[in-house]
Amino acid sequence: IEQPTCLSPTAITIDELTSNSASISWTEGGTETSWVVEYGPQGFTVGTGIVATVFVNAIDLLNLSSYVMYDIYVKANCGSNDLSFNAYSYFRTDLGCGSIFTDNGGVTGEYANNENSVWTVCAASANEIIKVEFSIFDLEDEIDYLTVYKGTDYFNEYTGNNLPDIIYSDAGACLTFEFYSDY
Repeated sequence: IEQPTCLSPTAITIDELTSNSASISWTEGGTETSWVVEYGPQGFTVGTGIVATVFVNAIDLLNLSSYVMYDIYVKANCGSNDLSFNAYSYFRTDLGCGSIFTDNGGVTGEYANNENSVWTVCAASANEIIKVEFSIFDLEDEIDYLTVYKGTDYFNEYTGNNLPDIIYSDAGACLTFEFYSDY
């Protein structure tokens, strides 16, 4: 395999992340003037993702799914089929209105031992609130916990299988959910 002479881009940065979009930028690897960007849900096979060629070192990814992990690959195009190796990064889109968030077991699976996950959801503007309503809640009683914070203040801790009451944020504020399971 012939080594590319085109240098790979570096410092992929994920900015302006929302529930359905992300702004991506990177540092040029050399003197290239175009890049090939490929992205898809986490774990996709390179060559099967969504591909775009861009002529600035940035791209806005639109129409993404809410609260999904994405992989992104960027390679420099130095012309005459001289492409760099891929630079890689990943990101998760934010929770959006009507989104479902789960432990690592997903909607139908069981959560893992020693799981420690944190989700933070923030209101989009100063006059909006976040409403979280649980449809399923089943933790090992008094062993595994979900702790909720309003802003940075402790709000409540939940365990067992009783559905928590609906949780509302303050206007313009965030809710943080921290899930812990033992071994």
